[in-house]
Amino acid sequence: MASKAITYIKQYFFMLALVATFIGFSAFKFAANQTFEDGWYSLSYVNESDPNPNRPENLAIESHLEEDPEGDCDVENPQDIACAAFLEFDGTSSMPSTLKAAQDDATIEVGEDLAWSEETP
Repeated sequence: MASKAITYIKQYFFMLALVATFIGFSAFKFAANQTFEDGWYSLSYVNESDPNPNRPENLAIESHLEEDPEGDCDVENPQDIACAAFLEFDGTSSMPSTLKAAQDDATIEVGEDLAWSEETP
């Protein structure tokens, strides 16, 4: 039984290698073509004990918000805890991990205003 499997693999080695190569390159092509939606993205602190927690380096970009921030997370709230940022991607951008990385990326435009949480720090 094992010899049949070995014989089969030997006979079809190049075909199997071709199929594996095709699948591998297709996966990379899919990952390279991923685009991100413009809009508001939630923020969280990388290090909550940072003395200045709202530094762009300390604000991790999380998930895309389906609606504009309002209520507990709004641009009109007192500026204590950053909770969302507006990002625009040019189609070739990769998702940044922090607000600082987004600001430094020429393919991403970061909105002027952040949304702020009503929670007290």
